[in-house]
Amino acid sequence: KEDGHFTEPESSETIVRGWHHEGLAVRPQQRMIGHTGFLIQSRRMAPGVDVLPRRRRPAKGAYGVAEE
Repeated sequence: KEDGHFTEPESSETIVRGWHHEGLAVRPQQRMIGHTGFLIQSRRMAPGVDVLPRRRRPAKGAYGVAEE
């Protein structure tokens, strides 16, 4: 990330839960015995291509208090 060859990492959570289906009735199982997984991904940029800088908002109070 620091050398500019990778995009900003993105994180997501995936939850797997079984579903109960009987005839036309379909609903999630009432007992939550599921599995959770976290996925973190980043992409390597092609040679000669720079990653766009990430825009961040300044923190509250970063510019001081405005005088009136």
